[in-house]
Amino acid sequence: MSITILSAGRDAHAMENRNRALTAAGFTVVSSHVDELMEQLFEGHFDAVILCHSLREEERRRLAGIIKNYHRATPVIVVSDLQGRKFQYGTCTVWNYPEQIIASLHQLTGSNRRPQIA
Repeated sequence: MSITILSAGRDAHAMENRNRALTAAGFTVVSSHVDELMEQLFEGHFDAVILCHSLREEERRRLAGIIKNYHRATPVIVVSDLQGRKFQYGTCTVWNYPEQIIASLHQLTGSNRRPQIA
């Protein structure tokens, strides 16, 4: 069974690189610009949501709150651009490295697959 991830942000290049690594690790990724996120979130089923560091912090906080209110069981991974920085509004905070994001996804979704980095 494929794990489907909604990856949201503003920086197309950063999202493309991250989504390529997630796809190589076996995840199905739906990429979303922040303006499309709500529509995509409510139209589909996602096992987790990634909020890119390219989003302003107030956007990430607001979006994480909306997701938690409407999809309580859906983990929200907040990507940080600084190592060690933690945000309280998501399920977890990870540094912007594919292997850390992938490891968090495996842990949060209960996936038995081992992370594979391209």
